[in-house]
Amino acid sequence: MFESPGRILSEARLERGGSLQEYAERTKIPVSSLEALEADNWSWMAAPVYVKGFIRAYALELDLDPEPLIAAWRNASSQAPQGTAFARRQTITSPEAPNRSFRMAAGIALGAVAFVIWLVLNSGLSPQPDRALDDDGTEPVTSEDARNHAE
Repeated sequence: MFESPGRILSEARLERGGSLQEYAERTKIPVSSLEALEADNWSWMAAPVYVKGFIRAYALELDLDPEPLIAAWRNASSQAPQGTAFARRQTITSPEAPNRSFRMAAGIALGAVAFVIWLVLNSGLSPQPDRALDDDGTEPVTSEDARNHAE
C-alpha cells in the first residue's frame, strides 16, 4: 500500500527521537511548515517549488533519500481533484499573449509620440520664420505689408 511522504518523514523523525523544534532549527524550516509536511498538508505553500524544497531539506536532515518522497508527493498532488489545495498550479498561456504585448507597446509608443507633438505645438517651440529687424529695432516693412496697409 502507498505510504504518504508526510508519514514517512514523521516516522523517521520519531525513530531518531528529535522534536519538530530541533529539526526546524537545523533545517531553517518553520515548525508549522514541518507539521504541515508530516500531515501531508501541502496547501499551506504558495508554490509547489517550496513544498519540494522543504521535503528535500527535511528528508536529507533525516538521512532519507528525498527523491522517492518527492515522487510520492507529486503523485499525490497530481491525483487531487482540480480546485483543491492539492491541485498543482497550471500556467495558462494564450496564443494571443505575444500579440497583446506588441499592441500594448505600440499603443504606449504612439501615445508618447502624440504627447511630444502636442507639447511642441503648445509650448511655442514650433518653428517660426526668422525675421530680421531694422536698425531701429522694428520689423522691416515688406511690400505685402505696404499693400495691406494701403487698402
